[in-house]
Amino acid sequence: MTPEDRHRAIAQTQLLLETANYPPERNADMAFNLGRLFEEEGNYEAALASYERVLQFNPDFHSDVWYVKGNVLAQMDSYTEALDCYDRFLRINPEDSNAWIGRGDALSKLGRLDESVASYDRAIQTQPRSNPLKSFWARLRGAGQIHAVVKALNYVPWYSRGNSLLEQGKFKAAIASYDQAISCNPNADNAWYNRGFTFYKLQQYQKACKSYERAIAIKPDKLEAWIAWGDALTHMNDLEAALAIYDRALTHLPDAAELWLERSHVLNDLRRFEAAIASYDQALAHDADVAEVFYNRGNIFFALQQFETAIENYDRAIAHDPTSGFAWDNRSAALVNLGRLSEALESALRSVELHPDYENSFYNLACCHSLLGHNDDALQALERAIELEPSYRTMAKDDEDFDPLRSDPRFAQLVSSSSGQAKN
Repeated sequence: MTPEDRHRAIAQTQLLLETANYPPERNADMAFNLGRLFEEEGNYEAALASYERVLQFNPDFHSDVWYVKGNVLAQMDSYTEALDCYDRFLRINPEDSNAWIGRGDALSKLGRLDESVASYDRAIQTQPRSNPLKSFWARLRGAGQIHAVVKALNYVPWYSRGNSLLEQGKFKAAIASYDQAISCNPNADNAWYNRGFTFYKLQQYQKACKSYERAIAIKPDKLEAWIAWGDALTHMNDLEAALAIYDRALTHLPDAAELWLERSHVLNDLRRFEAAIASYDQALAHDADVAEVFYNRGNIFFALQQFETAIENYDRAIAHDPTSGFAWDNRSAALVNLGRLSEALESALRSVELHPDYENSFYNLACCHSLLGHNDDALQALERAIELEPSYRTMAKDDEDFDPLRSDPRFAQLVSSSSGQAKN
């Protein structure tokens, strides 16, 4: 039905409901069909109102109204109400697999994950009995075809079951469910992708890569799979392979800013700074997050000890995102290297304000206060940095920025190993 035909059908049905003197049963049928038309065009509030009218016209209307009403409420993110509708439908039709799937989805959205898995299990158990295609295939091609049809239909509950288990952190059980889903539909790129992500969560990166590869073989423009594949290789410390993956991905998705960003990060990790800067520029040209690009460019110039240029990039990052505490923090460190201590202190204070639990912000703040002769403030900031990250105790021992504090016994106590042990 074209949108124009659907609009005409809606108008005609609404007119009949308002003007025609039909029996309640006929009005209920029309209101039900009107709700389906509203669903098709995505007008869920109007669809819900139509289904409510169905029950007003005929409270004993066939149970399908509870199922479709549940679907509409789920689309509107009203999962508690949707769950109630599915339950009312299933009390009348306990063998309907689609309603068990909808119920499982609603429970999953409500965070009731164990119950959602149980609903998906019921869907899998009821599928062969409830789906009308069984008798259809039996008539047309014989019982030998039924198994394949039912197996394909079982994909959704197995896949959804895997998602609920994944969300619960039951990774091995989730993989088993995804394997069942894939056996039902080997070309399901989402199942392969989620299977890969589950292996990633288990830190089984090689297996994750194989699943991502299968997802991409099915859908070569699946951006998230390309990114995840490269990320898994990065975790395996195979940066060259990760770079090759991103280069391959860009042949399919040349305008994907996310790919250019990930490629740039890998080049940065490989210390191919010139190529990384060019790659970040490509990311920027393809509408990547401006603040992220300039922050990372700033980090490269910082690594190259080109502190003025690093600050210029941090300033551009901050201009686009003044809440970037990491940019303020690194800007402070660059200013310290240039001896612009008052400006460095202002940046460090801003970083601490934005990220009160970020250890490096407090460490850089301590450096600024130390170099400016603010001993009490320096020691207070350093103590907080060490509290958040104990390894800073060792770093501070040899950091020249704390030379002004070396004669202070409080500093010696703070950076001593025994101090750390006493606090544990």
